[in-house]
Amino acid sequence: MVNNIKKELIAERLKKARIIKGYRSCRDFALKFDFCERTYQRHENAKNNMDCSIMMRYCQALNISILWLQTGNEIFLDTPFAN
Repeated sequence: MVNNIKKELIAERLKKARIIKGYRSCRDFALKFDFCERTYQRHENAKNNMDCSIMMRYCQALNISILWLQTGNEIFLDTPFAN
């Protein structure tokens, strides 16, 4: 149950970041960065688990911290993706 709750929180933060960065839809974001639209939608809706590598790719595309995506800790919110 904890894993499902965490997955849902990560999905909510992913959606929040996408919208803040100006992508109105999952489709817009997925097409811009060559992600599979259906897979991205399922990640954003907490239907599929995300492994670390795809999470890092999303963070890089959105220029957000993976620590913020994983934890929601606001201290990491303004920390861009570290290359």
